[in-house]
Amino acid sequence: GDSRDDDNDDDELLPLAFSLFLLMFILHQLSRDPGLGAVMASCQGFEYLAANVGAIEISREDMVEKVYFRKPAICRGLSEAAKSRLLLAVDRTSPATKLADFFEKAGELIFEMDYHHRLRGFLCSHLPTPPRGGPAW
Repeated sequence: GDSRDDDNDDDELLPLAFSLFLLMFILHQLSRDPGLGAVMASCQGFEYLAANVGAIEISREDMVEKVYFRKPAICRGLSEAAKSRLLLAVDRTSPATKLADFFEKAGELIFEMDYHHRLRGFLCSHLPTPPRGGPAW
């Protein structure tokens, strides 16, 4: 796994790293070049960057456009169970009801993400950091 601290998002080079990663990721998606994918996967930080990139699809007339973005740190607090509940609970009777119901349920998700984000921040600031090599005993 990647050893990067997930809460160290204030690193001044991180936005540049995400921009370069997204450029290479999109080029890989368009070219389907396995060599480019292998080079990307071998780079330090690949797992962290890949895990923190989100995507949405926007439908405009007869085209579907995919937009990639960096996930906000608060989104790391969203559990798989919450994602599954949302997918199962959204009313899909029409595109309009699907969107309206999603936004209605989003408040619950935001509350859960905020709770987990604050809890993680509290624990990280109050619990001692274990030594890198494990216990000294």
